[in-house]
Amino acid sequence: MLKFDYGKQSYEVRFKHLPNDSGTLLHERRRRGTVRTEFTLYLGKTNCYILDSEGKEVSVGEAFCSLQDIYNKAVGRKISLTRALSAFDDKNFRRFVWQKYFDKLYFDKLSEHPHYNSE
Repeated sequence: MLKFDYGKQSYEVRFKHLPNDSGTLLHERRRRGTVRTEFTLYLGKTNCYILDSEGKEVSVGEAFCSLQDIYNKAVGRKISLTRALSAFDDKNFRRFVWQKYFDKLYFDKLSEHPHYNSE
């Protein structure tokens, strides 16, 4: 979970991995003037929720894990966060959220180190 303020608004970013969620993704491929519809099976997905200060969903991003993929928490979070942030036109906001995300990752890794002293 990541909480931050941007301007006069407070936000929260949450991630949820759904390993047993499965289904089919439908997408179109365009090649040399022809359109082909393809189906991809997936098993598991990671959702990213961006919430406002009242807990209402502002944006949701999803990253799907295909049958050929090996689940990777970091990759799923990055893809789903990218998709959730695509709803925001403000490039500075998107940059700010990524900075907060990586700062939190760095601090969490640092605090797990046996020689880290937070005092």
